[in-house]
Amino acid sequence: MKFTHLAIAATAILLVACDGGRSSTFMPESEKANYEKVIAGGTIECEHGLDGNGKCLEEGQSAIPEH
Repeated sequence: MKFTHLAIAATAILLVACDGGRSSTFMPESEKANYEKVIAGGTIECEHGLDGNGKCLEEGQSAIPEH
């Protein structure tokens, strides 16, 4: 009986921790489009490169943060 309760509790904790495969992180719409394009096997065309978050850089912008 104790083993059954332990197994049920462990399974419940595991299911909650794994979140059932759903992502619960917030992603802005501008980054979501690029993310979906990459996941589908496409490439992102940005004239001035990408920053660390997957956004296209504007002319004169640097992907390296200033300190």
